[in-house]
Amino acid sequence: MATRIPLKLPGLVLAAGATLLVAGCSGSVQVAPEGSVDFSAPGVEGSVSDSATLPDEWPADVPVPEGLTVQTSTQFATEAGKSLSAGFEGPGDAKAVTQQLGSAFESAGFKQTSSFGSSEVGAVVLWTKGDIKVSVTVSGDSGKVTVSETVVIAKT
Repeated sequence: MATRIPLKLPGLVLAAGATLLVAGCSGSVQVAPEGSVDFSAPGVEGSVSDSATLPDEWPADVPVPEGLTVQTSTQFATEAGKSLSAGFEGPGDAKAVTQQLGSAFESAGFKQTSSFGSSEVGAVVLWTKGDIKVSVTVSGDSGKVTVSETVVIAKT
């Protein structure tokens, strides 16, 4: 059984620094006392947070899992568009959560473009609607479910 390591302030700073390093840029990193890190560099701006909230610019029509709590979130903006992600966790069954999210995405007008798995242990599903693409990863073990949603919005 895997152990979840909480993403706390040192991890947030490392995540922001790694983003700048991968981007090959120099930039700035600001640490906020409430557990978030804001960073910027030429061509990229973003934030990483371990607060229990969705990113500020989370699209209203992108469903989230019912009954699970936000654990982490990120938000990046580049010249190509935006990338937002949120990690959720709570009690439940991976297959039931995958089905709930599937119904919610279909009701919101998203089209499933790819999927892998749909079992008690999890699934990966890709959804598209206009300029919005969403990757949803669901995993479960011993009555606990973890969901990661990444939203990519192309700049138009």
